[in-house]
Amino acid sequence: MNEIGEAELAHALRDGRVVGGVAKGGRRAVQAGVLRKCLRKIQDRADPAGFRLENAFVAGRLDLTGLVIPFPLRFQGCEFEVAPVLEGAQLFELALRGGPRLPGLLGNGLRVQRDLDLSGSTVTGANRTSASTSKTEHVHLAG
Repeated sequence: MNEIGEAELAHALRDGRVVGGVAKGGRRAVQAGVLRKCLRKIQDRADPAGFRLENAFVAGRLDLTGLVIPFPLRFQGCEFEVAPVLEGAQLFELALRGGPRLPGLLGNGLRVQRDLDLSGSTVTGANRTSASTSKTEHVHLAG
């Protein structure tokens, strides 16, 4: 896989461009930790169009716990290795559309100012949550 680096993410976020796409040999990948770092670092310089990732593979756990992100986050046709964690985050908008594999979503205390859009995504996983010691959930949005 052709990896999407921090510099490419930062430029796309500042310019309001879509990043991702299919490279020779398959889907491009982005490391979840690099994505989190970039979203935190570039917040005040982000284009109002927000962050747009298309047809990419998000490797590792995307953990946005407690972050305040004042612009849209849009993932179109993206595959996630692990269920994203958005607990206590404050997001302007979140779209996880058309994903072939979304292994759940953990969002206890998540606040979304506009829309939370999971349309067309295939939720594949069941995750343990703080709400139960014996049951698992695909999408957890309590609080």
